[in-house]
Amino acid sequence: AEPPPAAPAPAVTSPHLDDLRRNLSDTDMKRIVRAMNGLAQDVNAEAVILTCGSGLLAQAGRLAQQEMSGLAQVVGENWQLSGRVAQILGLEQSHFEQSVEGGEHLLYSRAIVDDVILSAAVRGGVPLGMLRHRAKATAESIHAIIAEII
Repeated sequence: AEPPPAAPAPAVTSPHLDDLRRNLSDTDMKRIVRAMNGLAQDVNAEAVILTCGSGLLAQAGRLAQQEMSGLAQVVGENWQLSGRVAQILGLEQSHFEQSVEGGEHLLYSRAIVDDVILSAAVRGGVPLGMLRHRAKATAESIHAIIAEII
């Protein structure tokens, strides 16, 4: 038997991302970015991003736009990979949390809801436990803002 055809690669910008952008008010976006800036300051992050799929919804930190977009793409790919692993194992992807180390950097990501993911990239020296704790609090505050429109 032939294997099923491979699923097409997802678009960089999902309709869900466009819906979020359209439905979040300027005030909501300012509150989200303020929460992300707080996280960036607390953990001295190079970047804090909020993604939907592989698209960038909001950002804070010192990295240039191109690097932020590149991180958003990686986070989206990792979320999809996690879903595929769960599917292969006969499970549902009920939660997404991941930390990836690369050189002197650590990228920590956690899903807020579905494929809306908060991620922080920090340079070495920040304990993972502290990063997880602060990111969880930030994710909860962002969830309270976006839960009404999802």
